[in-house]
Amino acid sequence: MLAPEVWAFDPPASCLKVVQGTLESYKEVENVVKSHPANHFVSVVLPDTPQVPQGILEALSSDNEYYKVSEIRAHELVEKEFIDAFVKRGQITALSINSQVDLNNCLSLTPDGHLFLSLTKESYQVLGLEGKAIVSKAKDHQRYIHITATP
Repeated sequence: MLAPEVWAFDPPASCLKVVQGTLESYKEVENVVKSHPANHFVSVVLPDTPQVPQGILEALSSDNEYYKVSEIRAHELVEKEFIDAFVKRGQITALSINSQVDLNNCLSLTPDGHLFLSLTKESYQVLGLEGKAIVSKAKDHQRYIHITATP
């Protein structure tokens, strides 16, 4: 049996957006998703819908190409060659996987060239970058660093 204090923790912050309407409402949902670069997934609930409408299936399955890149180092994302090839000439979104933003070092790169680092206290001190503490009840606060890769 688990001790009661094991369950006495605050849940991580999240964004809940409820949209009711037609397929045209999809743009509003798309804007919310794009404004949160650390999204790993989006849940769609269609109550009392035995079959998902074709328009929604197409909207959810279009433009979903992605690649999993292993062993890339954060410093490679700020090198001139990478910025010229992917940030200035294209559109890229990158997100750490297999890590928890409130416990591990994480990064996200947004399509408009912003690199966000969420670092443990130890990593933050080693790097010597300027950042802000993330408000948390944890003993060792995470640090948030924002780097702009565009001119």
